[in-house]
Amino acid sequence: MQCVILAGGLGTRMHPLTETCPKTLLPVAGRPFAWRQLHWLAGQGITEVVYSIGHRGDMIRRLLGPGAIAHSFHSLRRRG
Repeated sequence: MQCVILAGGLGTRMHPLTETCPKTLLPVAGRPFAWRQLHWLAGQGITEVVYSIGHRGDMIRRLLGPGAIAHSFHSLRRRG
């Protein structure tokens, strides 16, 4: 199953937290929100994710490059 995540906005409602960090990478209980989101989606049977990024997309790409996402899903499916 596939999923599209829209993560290209400026995050203005979360200012000043988003001045230097995109909303999807803000920490939630010690982990980036995107990490939690991807793990939850994997648990729901999602096997492919397209991240539609814009603002500060370079930071998101560095943390969640295609290898990281694929590895995350692969690991969760093996354990599941």
